[in-house]
Amino acid sequence: MLYAVHCTDAQGVESLRNQYLAPHKEYLVGQKHILVVGGALVGEDGQEPKGSLYIVNVADRAAAEAFSKADPFSQAGVFGAVTITAMRKSHWNPASA
Repeated sequence: MLYAVHCTDAQGVESLRNQYLAPHKEYLVGQKHILVVGGALVGEDGQEPKGSLYIVNVADRAAAEAFSKADPFSQAGVFGAVTITAMRKSHWNPASA
């Protein structure tokens, strides 16, 4: 099943984000078997980090939660809030990315 994992950065975590960026990216590469798409959420300037959004294909909510909790950003406290929502795939247009 697909889940959207919406992560919002906590306030004042710029140094934590920078410190854990490499392990975070390595973690995501290791999750490519379930990670459909993911990326940083940014401000309107296209630069300022605001959080992350992932679509994962896992068996259930518990697996989506485990994916989120194992992320080095989650473990370090970069994310102030995480929302996990089940979703159905109704449109798939990878060429538009």
